[in-house]
Amino acid sequence: MKVILIRHAKAAERSVLNYPDDARRPMSRQGIKEQRPLSETRVRTKVRFDNLVTSPRGRARQTADLIDEASGLSRRILVHPVFRGAVTA
Repeated sequence: MKVILIRHAKAAERSVLNYPDDARRPMSRQGIKEQRPLSETRVRTKVRFDNLVTSPRGRARQTADLIDEASGLSRRILVHPVFRGAVTA
């Protein structure tokens, strides 16, 4: 089994006012603009995913959705709680 970890693209700026719950902070427009072609490149280069598992964080789920959309397979994306406590600096 191979595991490929993919980090989400640029997220919206941190803001207690706009996103009091950082887990809900989405990708920025620029992040989505950058992530979409990367997802499409994975498909063109024949990188295949048997399963997509994501953190419950909004921006991580957006990334998984873009990868799934590019694959055209519309598979179920698993949200796994093991990633819930992941912290980045």
